[in-house]
Amino acid sequence: VRQHLNSILYMMFGISFGIIAVGIVFYILFVRKAVTNPLGKLAQFTQDITLSSEFHKKSISINTGDEIEELGNSFNYMLEKLDEYLDNLQKVTAEKERIGAELDVAAKIQADMLPCIFPGFRLLWSRLSRLLPQLPSRLFLIPDSSA
Repeated sequence: VRQHLNSILYMMFGISFGIIAVGIVFYILFVRKAVTNPLGKLAQFTQDITLSSEFHKKSISINTGDEIEELGNSFNYMLEKLDEYLDNLQKVTAEKERIGAELDVAAKIQADMLPCIFPGFRLLWSRLSRLLPQLPSRLFLIPDSSA
């Protein structure tokens, strides 16, 4: 009887161990599908963007229904805002360059209109500008000595 109970006990331990092992395998497969694969996909996407430095109109689609999906959506939102920011920065920079060029042309026209009767005027101005570097030459509409 004792041997029969021991064999039943060993069989129950074996069956329990088998059920636990199968449960662990299913849990590992579930975690891999639900967590590891989406995170790996997001990591690969970010690495591709980092290496190529090209993210215009790119996005990632992660459909897990949990925080990982929210992370992917947040990343897409960040890319969209970064794209808008760079477009705006390009427009502002182009506008500033255009205005700067127009101001340079206007300063050149004004400088060409000023008479240069006194020949030592440029030398005097260069000495004054060293003494007063906070006062730019455009303030007084005096032509550059390099022109």
